[in-house]
Amino acid sequence: MKFMKLNNFYDVIIIGSGPAGSVVAANLSQTPKSILLIEEGAKLADNFFESPLSYLTSKLYRHSGALPFFGPFTFPFGEAKAFGGGSIINGGLIWNTPAPIIKRWRQLLPNSVFNSQTWNQTELDIAKKLGISTYSGDFKKDNIASSLLINACMDLNWKVVLGPRALEGCQNLNKCSTGCPSGAKQSTPKNFLQTAINNNCAFSLESKVISINKRNKSYEISYEKNKILNKINCNNVIITAGATQSANLLKKNNLSKNAGTNFEFHLNFKVLALFPEHINGKNATIFTHQVQEFEDEGILLMGTNFQLSYVLNSLSHVSPDVASKFIGHFNQLGLYASMIKPDAKAKLHCILGQDFGTWKWNTGSFEMAKKSILYLSKLLLKAGALELILPLRNCIKSCKSIQEVESHLNACREKDLIGVSVHGMSACRMGNDEKNSTVDINGKVWNQDNIFVADSSILPSNLGESPQGTIMATAHELSTRWIHQKLLR
Repeated sequence: MKFMKLNNFYDVIIIGSGPAGSVVAANLSQTPKSILLIEEGAKLADNFFESPLSYLTSKLYRHSGALPFFGPFTFPFGEAKAFGGGSIINGGLIWNTPAPIIKRWRQLLPNSVFNSQTWNQTELDIAKKLGISTYSGDFKKDNIASSLLINACMDLNWKVVLGPRALEGCQNLNKCSTGCPSGAKQSTPKNFLQTAINNNCAFSLESKVISINKRNKSYEISYEKNKILNKINCNNVIITAGATQSANLLKKNNLSKNAGTNFEFHLNFKVLALFPEHINGKNATIFTHQVQEFEDEGILLMGTNFQLSYVLNSLSHVSPDVASKFIGHFNQLGLYASMIKPDAKAKLHCILGQDFGTWKWNTGSFEMAKKSILYLSKLLLKAGALELILPLRNCIKSCKSIQEVESHLNACREKDLIGVSVHGMSACRMGNDEKNSTVDINGKVWNQDNIFVADSSILPSNLGESPQGTIMATAHELSTRWIHQKLLR
C-alpha cells in the first residue's frame, strides 16, 4: 500500500476497516471530502497466513480470540484486528438479510435505510463486487466432509443449500478463519478498500484510537501508533470498529449511556466425528453447504474449520484414552458445528483495559442449544460416523449412538456446554427512541453532533445468519444517505 502523508485535519475520520468501514470508506472517498481511515491492525500479505496458527491467532484476533463472556457458561468471542477486519478471518459467507428479519426491521424503523428502495439492489451489487459464488469442486474427491453431510441430508430429507461465499479459485486449504494463504477469499482489502485507496483516502494502520474529544464544532481523535500518542482533528467521526469495540469507544468517551447494554450474538457448538474411512478434513474447505432444515427454530448446521489445533480443542475435556484414539485417526475426523440464535442479552465491560462481557439467556435458549447438538449428532451418525465427541463437559467419552447422545444431553447442565461466538451485533442498536437505542435511523449517536456508527453493532436485533452481507448493505445505504442528505459537515 502506498501511504500518504497525513494532514492535521480531515473532513471525515473512519475508525475501523472491517466490512462496514471498508464500504463507508469506498463510498465516501468518491466525494470531495478528505478522509482518514484509522485501523488498529496491520495490512497482511497472503503469504503471512502461512505462519503457525498460534501466531496468526495472536495477530489477527483481538485478545487472541478469547474475549470472555461470563454467564450460564463462559464462552470466548472472536473479533478481528486486521486491515479488512472480519472479512479476513471469517468463512466468506455473504447471505442476504433473511426475509423475516428485514420485514421486522422495516416495520420497527419505517424511515430507516432498511426500507430503502435500493436495499435489494445494494445486496446484489455487494455480492457482485465480492465475486460471490458457490463451491464447484469435486466433493467426493476434494471435500469428503461436505459430501458426507450432503448425502446424510438427502437420506433424512433435510433441507441443505449451497453457501454463497466470496471466493475465487478455492484450493481447499481449510484455513479461512486465520486468513486465506492462497488469496482465494475475496476479503475487503481486495475490492472496497482498494477503491478507497484509488480515490486517495488516507490510512493510518496499527493505530489504536484512545479518545474522541469535542473541540468546538470539530473533534480531536487521539490514537497510539508505535507507542507514540498522536492527535488529529476532523469534522465528522464514523465508528466502524466492530461488534464490541464501537460500543466500548462510545462508553469510555462518555458519548453514550446505552452503548454496550444490548449485545446480541450467535453461539456455535462443535461436534467432532470419527468416520470409518479417510476424509482428509484438512484438505477441504468450510461452509460449502448449510443445513437449513431447522432455520425456523433458530438452528443452522454446517461443516467448520478443521485444523489440528481445533481438533485438540474439541478433545480438551475428554479422557486421555479417548483423545489419543481420535488423534491417532486424524485423517478420519471431521469437525461440524451447530449455530443457534439464542434469546440472550449481554453487556459489554472494560475494566483496566480488559474487555469482557456478561450475559444471560432463558430456559428456551438452553433447550435450543441442546436440540441443535442433538440434530447435528443425528446427521453425523446418519452420515456414517462411528463415534462423536460432544461439546459437553459432562461427556468425557465418545458417543456411538443417538441414545447415548440423548442421555448426555438430558444430564447436561448449562455450565456443561462448550461453545464459542464470532457473530456479535446490536450493542449500539438503531432505534427511534434514545431511551432504548444508541443511534438514530441515520446512524448518528443520540445527543452527539456528527458522530455516527455504521457496523454490526447498530443492527436492531440478532440476524440468525452470518451477518457480513447485511453489515455491508447497511453501511452502504447509510453512507449514501449521508451524502445525498448532506448529513456530514
